[in-house]
Amino acid sequence: MEADDATIGGFLMRFPSGKATVVQWKHGAPSLDSKADAQKLITGVVDSLLKEGRQDDIDRTNWVSCVAAAQRIVSDWSDLLRAHIRRRDGTDDASLSTARLLT
Repeated sequence: MEADDATIGGFLMRFPSGKATVVQWKHGAPSLDSKADAQKLITGVVDSLLKEGRQDDIDRTNWVSCVAAAQRIVSDWSDLLRAHIRRRDGTDDASLSTARLLT
């Protein structure tokens, strides 16, 4: 998912039932532990599904894969946020000037 604000990250999760959930966050600094942050995000998704009574989606979803995918997304978002901060602070270089902010 894309946002105009570099501090916002997010992704869409589609479940076996066909329903989807948007997962998003806002943070002013890159993640220091993308795995832990991904686990927190996915735990929040599971909690939401429990509250909605979507046990079938919980049972049929591979949560280990979801955490791994979320970790990659958080890691990529952090890299892009770092690049954005360097550009904003005037420490841009050629490789950063071609970075595209995807959140």
